[in-house]
Amino acid sequence: MADAATLVLTEPLPEAGMRILAAAAGLRVAVLAAPREADLAAAMPGAGGVILAMDRPALTAAMIGAA
Repeated sequence: MADAATLVLTEPLPEAGMRILAAAAGLRVAVLAAPREADLAAAMPGAGGVILAMDRPALTAAMIGAA
């Protein structure tokens, strides 16, 4: 999937949602090992989208600017 868009999740979605994402053509899903601010900041550059579960970690203006 060389040209796949990357969607970063701070934690997995319910099973049905994860199945839908897995079936989506042209999408690579990256789930953070833990919802830590540093991990999210490292994963954001180049990501096509981010889904924050329970607003953890906080998405700061600096992280948005770096992405």
